[in-house]
Amino acid sequence: MKNEAEILIDRMMNRYDVFTISELAQRIDTSQPAISQWKKKNYIKAIASKCRELGIYDEIFGQKKPEKQGGGLFSEDTRRELNELIRKEDEEIIKAGVRDFESYKNYKKSQMKDGEDIDEYEIGLDYKFFLARNTTMELYGIDDVTVGIIKEAYNKAVKNDDLKGFRIHLMDY
Repeated sequence: MKNEAEILIDRMMNRYDVFTISELAQRIDTSQPAISQWKKKNYIKAIASKCRELGIYDEIFGQKKPEKQGGGLFSEDTRRELNELIRKEDEEIIKAGVRDFESYKNYKKSQMKDGEDIDEYEIGLDYKFFLARNTTMELYGIDDVTVGIIKEAYNKAVKNDDLKGFRIHLMDY
């Protein structure tokens, strides 16, 4: 039986019409070992971050019908819970004063339970996705809630085929 990460990776492979993890890695500008780790460790958070970066999150996580594969892996409630967990973890990391990779690595290691193991490579991937999620706020001073609202409104405008109206409304404000 496949874990959730394997199902999501299969969707990504289907989306990009590739047959191997190596081909997928090339298409999404990620290393093959990174994707293998996502699969092996059922690393949903990394897949979600990469999908957001690529603009395919809704398609892969089931909010809109994928081009070649139907259905959603997670219910809307589950997706909201995952997003909320990621947001809360990011807030904790920021509160902990993480400013660079070394402090991020120390923070992650301090959060591990006895017997847990995490390698430098995985911490590096995690840090990269943390930065990607939090760049908007750092660059533009826009908080995550506002970005989320803008994304929801944008998706609604796309669904209603009224992108022009959405843009006009933003500009009028």
